[in-house]
Amino acid sequence: DKPNIIFILADDMGYGDAGCFGQKTLTTPNLDKMAAEGMKFRRFFTAAPQCVPSRAAFLTGRSPVSARITRFSSPLPRDVVTFPEILRAQAGYFTGVVGRTFHLDGSSGANSSPVANQLLVDHGLKTFAQRVDYLRTGSDTQAIEQMAEFLSLKPTEKPFCLWLNFSDPHHPWTPPAADRPDPASLKLPAHLPDSPGMRE
Repeated sequence: DKPNIIFILADDMGYGDAGCFGQKTLTTPNLDKMAAEGMKFRRFFTAAPQCVPSRAAFLTGRSPVSARITRFSSPLPRDVVTFPEILRAQAGYFTGVVGRTFHLDGSSGANSSPVANQLLVDHGLKTFAQRVDYLRTGSDTQAIEQMAEFLSLKPTEKPFCLWLNFSDPHHPWTPPAADRPDPASLKLPAHLPDSPGMRE
């Protein structure tokens, strides 16, 4: 009655990019296995075609406007509650966020402004360290290491909820050449222009 939850979010991946939804060129065996053993949502939609507003909707169950997230770099207001917070406070879950920068604490990383970041800190707008028990960000490889650390710290008597973030398939693409399909072999969706750049 208290299942463990791992919410995996790939960046810029659409339903048509996975084999379980008909993709023939790219191979996604692990996603396909999870889909076969679990549930597939066939009428799912994104609340916003943009990174941060859609993440806010996933975590809050609210529209981006209702959650007051309509820009890429906006931090999630502290009074807007996320589902991991509810699981922690009301069901005793051990909660965490790991991997790719999730941007709901404002912009961060190499391209962010140190001055803007300090303003967010000074005014208490970075809130995720208060919302979850374990918070780390890093590369896709580090995300797996962080997940392992999260699981090693989980109290044995508690269920867990982990938000696991990946950068791929967001540009720039990072897989080794052996894992990349030949661009000429791709079957593009009808709504995309068939150009060398699009195929790449």
